[in-house]
Amino acid sequence: MKFSFSALFVVSILTLFLFAGCQKEINWDSVNGTVKNDPVTASVTGLIIDENDQPMRNVIIRTKAGNQTSTDSNGYFRFNKITLDKYSSLITAEAPGYFKGYRVFAASGKGLNFIKIRLLRKDVAGSFNSINGGTISINGHSILFQANSIVLKSNGSSYAGTVKVLIADIDPTIADFPEIIPGSLNAVDSNGNQAVLKSFGMLNVELEGAAGEKLQLKENKPATITYKIPNNLLSQAPDKIPMWYMDETDGIWKQENTAIKQADKYSGQVKHFTPYNFDIPAFQRIRLEMTLKDLSGNPLPNALVRVDAANVAGTPLTFTYFTYSDSTGYALLIVPANSPLTINVLDECYSPVYTRSEGAKSTDTNLGSINLDYGVNKLVVGGTIKKCNGQNVTNGYVTIYLENKFYSIPIQANGQFSATFTRCFGTSITITTVDLEAQQSGNPNVYSLPFNLSNLSLTACGNQLQNYMVTTIAGNSSSGYVDGAVAIAKFFNPHGVAIDASGNLFVADADNNCIRKITPQGVVSTFAGNGTAGYVDATGTAARFFGITGIVFDNNGNLFVTDQFNNCVRKITPGGVVTTYAGDRLNPGYLDGPAASAQFTSLQGLTINSNGDIFVTDNGCNCIRKIASSGIVSTVAGSNSFGYSDGPANTAKFATPMGISLDATGNIYVADWANHRIRKINSVGIVSTVAGDGTPGYLDGPALNARFQNPYDMAFDASGNMLIADGSNHKIRKLTPAGSVSTVAGSTVGNLDGLGTASKLFYPYKIVLDASGAFYVTETHDIRKLTPQ
Repeated sequence: MKFSFSALFVVSILTLFLFAGCQKEINWDSVNGTVKNDPVTASVTGLIIDENDQPMRNVIIRTKAGNQTSTDSNGYFRFNKITLDKYSSLITAEAPGYFKGYRVFAASGKGLNFIKIRLLRKDVAGSFNSINGGTISINGHSILFQANSIVLKSNGSSYAGTVKVLIADIDPTIADFPEIIPGSLNAVDSNGNQAVLKSFGMLNVELEGAAGEKLQLKENKPATITYKIPNNLLSQAPDKIPMWYMDETDGIWKQENTAIKQADKYSGQVKHFTPYNFDIPAFQRIRLEMTLKDLSGNPLPNALVRVDAANVAGTPLTFTYFTYSDSTGYALLIVPANSPLTINVLDECYSPVYTRSEGAKSTDTNLGSINLDYGVNKLVVGGTIKKCNGQNVTNGYVTIYLENKFYSIPIQANGQFSATFTRCFGTSITITTVDLEAQQSGNPNVYSLPFNLSNLSLTACGNQLQNYMVTTIAGNSSSGYVDGAVAIAKFFNPHGVAIDASGNLFVADADNNCIRKITPQGVVSTFAGNGTAGYVDATGTAARFFGITGIVFDNNGNLFVTDQFNNCVRKITPGGVVTTYAGDRLNPGYLDGPAASAQFTSLQGLTINSNGDIFVTDNGCNCIRKIASSGIVSTVAGSNSFGYSDGPANTAKFATPMGISLDATGNIYVADWANHRIRKINSVGIVSTVAGDGTPGYLDGPALNARFQNPYDMAFDASGNMLIADGSNHKIRKLTPAGSVSTVAGSTVGNLDGLGTASKLFYPYKIVLDASGAFYVTETHDIRKLTPQ
């Protein structure tokens, strides 16, 4: 029997490969193994969970097209009306300490798409010395590394030292495989032919140096992976199997090599490390569509659909594929052609609650509406969600905790939500409401089951959605000039703040006329200048400044400083050498042209783009100026006239502009201090107001109705939220991409650490974001840190 199966299998696989060379592509096309785009405008929401089914916050979410956001405290993210691919959309998820997650799905333009990703923790399976090589083993698997086979991923140079091997084992037979699988089961073989796969096992592997350096295999020095086949797949495992690696650009599996079966293991060589997969391909594929509804015709959103394809290409193998339905119940999968299909809808415990057999399909097929009844285990949850002011929530979601799992259900424009679940074992359900526009959430509501939950009336009110813990990291609430441990260090009106690649914090200590450095270990030292006002280009403490305000790093580690009362921009190299970069300090005024002869008056904030162009707020001239990397100064916006007007940049007016920042697409934002507004300069030179009604005061709410009092600076988080140092209100305000202003830190004037608005600030000046998602803020005497909670 074993012999006849092997013979049949080899013949079938050869037939698949030969047929692929002459078949007409049924599904998406490829050119040299690259999937073509079939763009569709769609929205997608998702949930990111950890190995314990708990939601993960601050996970960076990206699309292939470069859209970026991050998960909130409920592990939830959403992209609204972006360009996705109809058959192969890629979403990635990244969090410190976890392997990068990939999910490829067919994006529906019919409703709100849903995906769910479980990130896998990076566990160190072992280590070896790169000079000698070694073997690392985990769960019956092993990886053999050759001697002198490791290079730095950043530049390809040889690495000598300890190599840590981080491994996550992905068993395709486990119940939650749909949440864990990298990408999907779409693939491209070594000849550029499209395929769908049946997995016999996956490994996620990364290499790190002793200091956390990212490492990779040296060219022509492959490693050998020996993978233990899952027991319940062993009898089906062929003697040879293709090996596939994850293409991190497309999220598609690409064939690289072949593994040989040795008893209960596969062994094969790999040239580099991304997720690796041992899979059988099927080259004949179709698109299978369906719409899930209940017996009353209501859509069943976010339902997990599994399609089993039996006897693929005449083999005794069953290929299995998964997807979630969108908000209209629509689902699309790419599955093998000419194989009998079984449609399964799974409950929250991954058990089928509905099964339907379909004959083999040779062409794309839409099964139409599938009406199913979850029976006595059916649980319908729905109702209306209100804001704090009693109006309907129009932009938000509901989190549901059921059967030890989290779900996110969008709230519709009329304030209503609805979802259908199947109970497995749970006796209670927890429902939490979220208003994204107002950045508010309600208290968790716990209901015992069974209970009628189809007509709830809830509020999303009472809790700030994003809380920050405010702590003092340097300074002791009194003015002075003292280096040393952060507990005893003193500053005098610190302004600009920037972070280098090593995590050191650099502060423009304005009234001490020097640049201070705070190490991650908590030691304060003077980097340039020495507390004496003046003007001297020199090295380190021999240099002199006069009222420095803004600082920013370029990509080479150079620090640029706005020297306010010297009316120029200074440059400080990593070695501490200070030179004048732009501005005629002896002739303050307003003059564009070559950097050395350009004139400025009372410079404040500055920022820099990826090209090395510097943008500064010329406070005295009420203009935004640009110092191009070519050395030419020009005016970006403003007419050298104090006032307020939006419109074309050359006629727009500002009033004492202070902070300046760039968003992810290059738009310029300015804290218009005396106009009490946040202004925007877009890529075609149009100035607009994005927040503040111009009346000094304090009012949260819709952006253009909100009130600020002398906003000083702003910085963006990974989700596109803007945090604003609202100086005279002694608060940190938050402006969401949806256009809502809220207060996230500070109450009355003072110096008090605490959570959110329980803290006190003393005239916050400048603000900057670090790599972990925390913000650093300078104020009158101290340096404060806002850590997301």
